[in-house]
Amino acid sequence: MRASLQSLSLPGDPPLPYTLYRSARKSLQVAVKGGVVQVRVPWSVSGREVEGFLQPHRAALIAEMQRQQGLAPPWCSGAPVLHAGRILRLQLQRGAARLQQEGDELHLFLPQPEDLTQGERLIRQWRSGLAQQSLPARVADCSHRHPTLAAPLRRLRLRTMRSRWGSCSRQGDITLNNELMRFEPELSDYVILHELCHLHVFNHGPQFWSLLHSCMPDYEQHRQRLTARARAALSCW
Repeated sequence: MRASLQSLSLPGDPPLPYTLYRSARKSLQVAVKGGVVQVRVPWSVSGREVEGFLQPHRAALIAEMQRQQGLAPPWCSGAPVLHAGRILRLQLQRGAARLQQEGDELHLFLPQPEDLTQGERLIRQWRSGLAQQSLPARVADCSHRHPTLAAPLRRLRLRTMRSRWGSCSRQGDITLNNELMRFEPELSDYVILHELCHLHVFNHGPQFWSLLHSCMPDYEQHRQRLTARARAALSCW
């Protein structure tokens, strides 16, 4: 099977290097393997379409690329944990698996405190629980404050995602990333309003951005802050 291979970089700050594979496939696929972003596309997909596909996933792809390259924060007491826009300090302790926040410290108890895999799982579960408590109420509040966005929301899903902060389906389902609990609540509201607007306009054309602006005139500042926070989060648990 004939194929072509290119080494490219997505413009922006920071640039995102990736390897592009073109072949007689039918779909576009992106994966991070060995610390390298690999994009596989059909022959007919243009470079502009590839960049448009990668751009919304830039922060998540860079985070995974750096994680695989060994640039994740150290697993030790004192390591930073990003929570609600501020830094907590991780305190590893021996004991039955549990996690509790005390002021600016996050105490994580494990039978084997050096067990990174179990520790990461516990932190993800903690954030998932916080998301279940917080995000549905924030969705309801955003809908209440912006009646122009009133539309049937069929289902709200919460899960941990690597490639995006939120998504909306044509069927009226919205999915939000549990990792939003790492950031300030107003940044979660930006993502929520973004997805609620998609219930009305299922694209990123001028009509969509006009609708979002009517609900959040400073949305561009929030979008930039979210990008900056996501970049800072790379060095935190």
